[in-house]
Amino acid sequence: MGLGVSTSAYASTCLNRIWSCLIVRSGRTSELASRVSARKKGSSMRRLPFSFTIIFVCIALMGGSSCALYEDFEPLGAKPDDADIRSDADVADAAGEDADAGADAELDVDAQPDADADTDAQSDADAGEEPLFEIVVSDASLMLEVLQTHQLSAVLNDADGQAVSGAEFVWRSDDETIATVDATGLVEAVALGRTAIEVSAEGVSATVDVVVSMPVERVEIDPSSLALDVTQGAQLSATVYGANDFVLVDSEVVWSTSAPTIVSVDDTGRVEGLREGSATVRAVSGGKQADVSVEVSAPVTTLQLSPRPASVGVSENLQLSATLRDAAGNELSGRAISWSSADQSIATVDADGLVFGVVGGTVRITASSEGVSDSIDVLVANPVATVLVSPDPASVEVLGTVQLSAIVRDAGGNELSGRVVTWRSLDSSIASVDSFGVVTGREGGIVQITATVEGVTASAQVTVENVVISVDITPDTPTLEVTDTMQLTALAKNIRGNVIPNRTATWTSSDPTVAQVSSSGVISAMKGGTATITAQIDNITGTAEVTVDAPVHSVQVTPSSASIEVTQTLDLSATLKDKGGNTISSGSPIVWSSENNSIATVSASGRVTAVSKGVVNIVASVGGIQGSAAITVVTLPRSITVSPSTVVFNIGDSRELIADVRDANNQPITNVTVQWSTNAGATVNVTSSAPLTADLTALRSGNAIVVAVVNSGGGATIQTTVSVTSKAVVESVSVNPDYVSLFPGDQAQLEAKAYDFNSEIISGAAISWSSSDPQVATVSAAGLVSAVAVGRSEIIATSNGKVDSTIVDVVKWTDISAGQHYSCGVVSNGDAYCWGQNTTDGVLGNGTKDSGPDENNLVGDANAVTPVRVSGPRGRFKSISTGSFHTCGLSETGKAYCWGANGAGHLGTGGGSGSPTPLPVNGAYEFTAIRLGANHTCALDTENNLYCWGYNGDGQLGQGAGSASSYSAPRRISGHQFTDFAVGSLHTCAIAVTGSTYCWGKGNLGQVGDGNTTGSQSPVLVETAEEFVALSAGNNFTCGINASGEVYCWGDNHRAMLGDATTTNRLSPVRADPGYTYTTVFAGGVAACGRDTNEDVYCWGFNGQGNLGNGTVNGSEPSRVLVSGGYKWMDFSLGLQHTCGLTAAGDPAYCWGDNDFGQVGDGAPQEYLSIPKAVTNP
Repeated sequence: MGLGVSTSAYASTCLNRIWSCLIVRSGRTSELASRVSARKKGSSMRRLPFSFTIIFVCIALMGGSSCALYEDFEPLGAKPDDADIRSDADVADAAGEDADAGADAELDVDAQPDADADTDAQSDADAGEEPLFEIVVSDASLMLEVLQTHQLSAVLNDADGQAVSGAEFVWRSDDETIATVDATGLVEAVALGRTAIEVSAEGVSATVDVVVSMPVERVEIDPSSLALDVTQGAQLSATVYGANDFVLVDSEVVWSTSAPTIVSVDDTGRVEGLREGSATVRAVSGGKQADVSVEVSAPVTTLQLSPRPASVGVSENLQLSATLRDAAGNELSGRAISWSSADQSIATVDADGLVFGVVGGTVRITASSEGVSDSIDVLVANPVATVLVSPDPASVEVLGTVQLSAIVRDAGGNELSGRVVTWRSLDSSIASVDSFGVVTGREGGIVQITATVEGVTASAQVTVENVVISVDITPDTPTLEVTDTMQLTALAKNIRGNVIPNRTATWTSSDPTVAQVSSSGVISAMKGGTATITAQIDNITGTAEVTVDAPVHSVQVTPSSASIEVTQTLDLSATLKDKGGNTISSGSPIVWSSENNSIATVSASGRVTAVSKGVVNIVASVGGIQGSAAITVVTLPRSITVSPSTVVFNIGDSRELIADVRDANNQPITNVTVQWSTNAGATVNVTSSAPLTADLTALRSGNAIVVAVVNSGGGATIQTTVSVTSKAVVESVSVNPDYVSLFPGDQAQLEAKAYDFNSEIISGAAISWSSSDPQVATVSAAGLVSAVAVGRSEIIATSNGKVDSTIVDVVKWTDISAGQHYSCGVVSNGDAYCWGQNTTDGVLGNGTKDSGPDENNLVGDANAVTPVRVSGPRGRFKSISTGSFHTCGLSETGKAYCWGANGAGHLGTGGGSGSPTPLPVNGAYEFTAIRLGANHTCALDTENNLYCWGYNGDGQLGQGAGSASSYSAPRRISGHQFTDFAVGSLHTCAIAVTGSTYCWGKGNLGQVGDGNTTGSQSPVLVETAEEFVALSAGNNFTCGINASGEVYCWGDNHRAMLGDATTTNRLSPVRADPGYTYTTVFAGGVAACGRDTNEDVYCWGFNGQGNLGNGTVNGSEPSRVLVSGGYKWMDFSLGLQHTCGLTAAGDPAYCWGDNDFGQVGDGAPQEYLSIPKAVTNP
């Protein structure tokens, strides 16, 4: 290793420099040693002609020392590369390079000597010492922006480190498209990129690394807006621009999203929709940013019904629920769902998924939403309700069978089939029963057979009979004389010939005139002859032949008495009797005679002919023995007619019926009574007014037959009929409902019913409809009312000259008020409506209350997401005012009504608990305005007296020092009369008739406006020179407007609601929204608004729920923002975090802002709405 050395002096000089370098830079020796092998283009110098194992070369640079480690193991005389020795600047540059270059940076210890270098070295040795030069540049590297310039300077040092004067430097740029350099070393950045500036002199050179950059001017995103479905992705691209629209291709872009749960974005700008909503995606580069709005929609992708499995009983309900999800599995709400039943004869389903079981069976219920559907099979169970066994009772012989059947019915009385019946005998020793209900007799007796179906049991009584096969009578051939008696005995025997005990026989005689037999078997001889006596047991008979001997004893005429009509005949017969009264025969003829032939005659055969009315005996004689019959001759009815024979009349009418009765000679009979009846007693009523007349009255429409009956003798009757028709006539008309309230454009269906005399509906009666004012409301021929314009019309239904009507009010909103978490309004007919969060005392006024334990723990089960009518008579209210937990309204006459909480007496009822319906405020006041604070109420009467009631713990009732903490009835503010007033949460302000403004109550935030924060229990002057014409108050601040339309506000300002572009509380009025004037000022909650002459409304203050209505959501708006929509506002009201307003049209009403509890009234609660939304009309 080494170089040829010509003189020792040169080596000595170098060694001295090495030593100086080691001493001066001893602290960097290690560092230099680690960097010595790094190769980089830069300053160069020739190697010294020395030969050492390790040579440290010291170079004086810029007044100091620089060291470079030179390490080589070349043979003596070899010449190393120039690049192997570097300046201190080179070493410093190398420190910034990647450590991975270390391997390449190490010197090649095996490098072969450069032949040319060796020759040069020899030449140098021959010529003597060669000067050593190095160029030192003022900057080792540069960072420039486009068009920026920088002056470089260079120094040429000799081997001793001394600057060489007069050196001429040549400057050159490796890439003049990136940076140029002139002859003086002035560098100018041209374009983005990296290049090197080289300076050379005396055969050596140095370079400066130059990097040209450009600052970011703006960032643009493509596309500028984006709409996605859930799970859908899209690629956003960001373009970074420098000056003059130069695109910075390699600039780093950082992506972010405002709502990571709605939209995701990766490092490349690819976005994906995660769930429904809106998000802003931002691209940032070089301190500049761009935003793109991404809207994510969530169409329904799955619909799942529950419960599964599903079953319901007949005439019972089952609630099905449908769960909707988007493509990401997020559950969706508020989507329309349609329901259908595949067979409504089995089960029906309504629009809410409520299934009603009709009859037993299985039916498929389907729910659909946005083209996605799901179905579920619902089993309609029809349980057994009753079982009837037939026949009951039943009988069967021993060893015989009888078939029983079970009739199964459900609760509706419908017969069920296919059900399993379990049969059972309660005593199988008497009778058994198989599974089919066949009963077999086993032994004589009575047994219960039961049938059980699905736990329901019924029974039938079965008698098993011991069958009689024969009956024996003893004695079997008796002989008796007339009037004798004899006991006979009958024995029942079964099929085996055995006597069946305890069987009673039924006795009969074949000829009772010869011999009679008693029920106990005693025979009595009646007359001569023979007779067969029969004993019957269970349809089996036995006989005995009886012989009776008897002589003739008497003659009996039959009938013994009779009544016959004139001209009629009657055949009599004569019977011969023995001693026992038995009929006997005789060979002697019977002789007939009449005791009075003028009444009746008798023929030889016994035929009697009636001659005239009267009584006569007819005598029959045989051999001196005679008998007679008493015959009465009468006149009887033989025909009847009724006049009129046909009646047609209306319900409620009456007619007289007259009967004409005649005998066989067609002569009238008047001494009889006619019986009247009808086959339709519900249709007509018939009553007898005299023996031959009746009154007939029509009861209901229909047909009837009236029957007139008269006794024609001997129990016989004759009759005639009258045909009756009763017609229904409209007597009255009823229209339902009796009152209708509609908004213009709405419709309502009326129903009219016609009633007859009995107040029963007449089906199909013709009804005509008319409107008293078609300019307000029209009505169709079917009773469909269409609202046309605001006003009142009477809709009339007419049928058969009878009329009824209903009142139709076509209304618009005339007043609106936004409360804490609810809203109320009044329509033009005087009805009040409220919507939003209800409370445990019923702040909505419709009679319902939240079931929570208190106002701070509400459960929301009585909230109303659309308007509900305040209870009480219709047309009660002219205006309404809302608060936190109570509400008040004024009638047309100025009567005040309040409802809701009453813990501090703020309903003004004189005490008592809260009420969910309106209660009148105590006293006969006529108020013109009423306004509410948190727990107190104030109202102004027609004589400018201001009254307040409720909580007074902060003096807000203005009753002065020492007053009570609350008052439950109105208390006048003494000492002043007022023209307007405003009520905050805990303070009150009012304008006196003198023009001065006073406030009282809590003043900790300056809301009293008297220049301090102490508050006051009595009215104090507001510290201002302004004379206000109207006031409006928020929670803890107040605003007033003067005659010039300038608005001033004071009090709490933490949300910039005072409009002075600050958040500093003001103890006295400051100008709000300077530079603008208004016609009306509105305040509420923590925001305020003003309406200008164009009827536009501008607002400022809290906007965290979008309640200022400008389409944005911000914590606060210190400067005014315009309420969106371009509406012309007539009325405006600010609640706690939501706002409502009315346009001049009054239809619809609008609300916006916080909607967690439905206080916007659009039927779809959500977190908030930032632009006006129409309230659903009631």
